[in-house]
Amino acid sequence: MKITAYFKYHFPSFAVSFLLFLLVFSLFFSITKVNGFLIESWVLENERGEIGSTFQKFSKEPFTVFLAARISRDEVPFPGPLYLYIPQMYHSYLAVFVDGVKIGSHGFVDKRSGYFWNWPLIFELPEKFSEITLEISGMYRVGTETGVYIVPSSETGKYMVLSFMVRVLIPITIGLSLAIGTVMFLLSNSLSSKERRIYMYLGIASVLGAVWLFDLIDFSDMNSSLSLLLFRKATISSAYFAFFFLLLGFSGILSKERKGFVDWVILVLNLIASVVLWMAPDLITMERFISSIAFVLIVNTIYLIFHLHRIQSRVLLGSVLFFIMCVLNDALVIIFPLKGMKLISNLGMVAMFIGFTYFLVTHYRDLLTKLTIVHTKSLIDPLTGAYNRGIFAEIQLNEGDTFVYIDIDDFKKINDTHGHDAGDEVLRNLVQIVKNHIRQSDAVVRMGGDEFLIILRGCSPEKAEEITRKILSDFEKSRFHPTFSYGVHPFTGSLNETLVKVDELMYRMKEGRKKGSA
Repeated sequence: MKITAYFKYHFPSFAVSFLLFLLVFSLFFSITKVNGFLIESWVLENERGEIGSTFQKFSKEPFTVFLAARISRDEVPFPGPLYLYIPQMYHSYLAVFVDGVKIGSHGFVDKRSGYFWNWPLIFELPEKFSEITLEISGMYRVGTETGVYIVPSSETGKYMVLSFMVRVLIPITIGLSLAIGTVMFLLSNSLSSKERRIYMYLGIASVLGAVWLFDLIDFSDMNSSLSLLLFRKATISSAYFAFFFLLLGFSGILSKERKGFVDWVILVLNLIASVVLWMAPDLITMERFISSIAFVLIVNTIYLIFHLHRIQSRVLLGSVLFFIMCVLNDALVIIFPLKGMKLISNLGMVAMFIGFTYFLVTHYRDLLTKLTIVHTKSLIDPLTGAYNRGIFAEIQLNEGDTFVYIDIDDFKKINDTHGHDAGDEVLRNLVQIVKNHIRQSDAVVRMGGDEFLIILRGCSPEKAEEITRKILSDFEKSRFHPTFSYGVHPFTGSLNETLVKVDELMYRMKEGRKKGSA
């Protein structure tokens, strides 16, 4: 039974895990399970021999390479139009030539200072061809870990999947992260000190996470190798700074009053990783640094996993679990370049955005509920349950409403004879009897010690008179047989003016009763 209840409670977490599995599988399928003709052999200009379907080349200075593959249309076993499909290619400029004729390019041919590595590429091939040549320029790196395919039109859907994941979802994620980070940071100023820190840390983490994701975007012009180096240092180091603040905020959510030795070690590791990146003298060294310190990402995910059981919210638990697995995937891809795997941190950021948003909404919903309860209590007389005078600032009065002003007769005598507890009982009984005779839309207000105002919505004075007599009849039958004087008057459009008139009518009745008894 406990196992069943556990799985039922954590179903959202398992659901998002399965969703991530489907997502990673679709990416893997779109990159490696391509129903196309893989070009398995390339000839690199000025070098002897052939290279395989995948290749990498690095240089400390911008450079250009030419790759050629002799392949005829007859070797490709697909009818109809054909396309050259490249799931991923490191380059600053790429041109595709078929039999010496340029059929397409990517990047600026003159500047050749772009930063492209994450976007998929596709070029339509002519009906006949015998040789395909790639001119690839790079700021420091060129190559592909996924290979180059010749595919039929039926396979272009895989290009659309990858293109959507990279060109659409990443910018959306950056915008969402910046938005939620800014909102959380601004809202932190209106909270208590502990909550202020949590929101501030999570807000900073969201903004830094958005900066991190800029490394997944391709840019047509980075101006120079130095500019690209500074750009990558800023974006990648932001990832570890983001984790630093995320873990601080996460500790606050888990209500950890004090950080232990392990907590501080994890935080320091992230700070060291973010600083180390700035020591890289060039882009090639930067790549080595990125691969070397990626173990910190794995450490972060293990740390978060060990604290998952402390998260009470299933939605937040699911989003954190999704984020953890996305980061773990990226760490493994960075450390062990795996064919067919792409970085999916942006999807993890979307999950965290959902979790942060839920946390924000639920927190403010609870806060609003508490404020509403406090505000409502401030309008209620604690002794009788009637409204107090503060209700006049909350309600809208209209012509057609009728006021009934009540003052208990000889109330001081009841207190003096039977005690204040008896007097309190009389007050409570009166309010309860009034509530029994009026509608939910009407209101009873305690104006003073033993004076009450009944507001009857859309009620004529004649009907109000009838209702008041029934209230008086029931009140006189209660313990101690108390009675009250009252005045009835329609609302004139002015609260003060109506209160004066209805009070005068009540006092006329009270004076008349005194004269009659005399």
